[in-house]
Amino acid sequence: MNRVRIAIAAVVLIGLALLAADPVRAAIEERVNPPAVADRAAIDPQQAAAEHALARGYGKAVDQLRSTGSVRLPVSAAQAAAIQQRAVTDLKTIRRAALADLARAAGLSGDAAATYISATEPRLDDATPWANEPGALLAPGLFAIVSRADGLFAQVADRATRELTTASATPSPSPSR
Repeated sequence: MNRVRIAIAAVVLIGLALLAADPVRAAIEERVNPPAVADRAAIDPQQAAAEHALARGYGKAVDQLRSTGSVRLPVSAAQAAAIQQRAVTDLKTIRRAALADLARAAGLSGDAAATYISATEPRLDDATPWANEPGALLAPGLFAIVSRADGLFAQVADRATRELTTASATPSPSPSR
């Protein structure tokens, strides 16, 4: 009789441990409370606001590069052009990744996501139309995407600015004896 009770207690404990495990708990949570997806009418303005915010962040970083490049720099013109080109390429890569995240958040995948990114990216090259637009309160998931991209835009622009404004170290001539 004691063995049966011990066996039952062990099964109950194992069952409770499995229910508390993250993958099992997440699967049960998803079944009980399926994620809600908003309709297109609610998603479209949020997505547009996130796109505009990405355009403003990208534009701000590019403007920082342009203004830094317009002063006398301790690097050659060829070095400055290479640094700026590399930074703009990195900024576009960040923007493209953020657009891919926005596409996923909107429920797009595969060819639909690629089409969305290809169509949206050129529109965001010029942030002028949205420069003075008041920011919108974004849904938490979209805010996280834009916030992460803005942080990365700033890091790339700051790194390029440091590279443009810092002379490369050259060994000083040693006195001959």
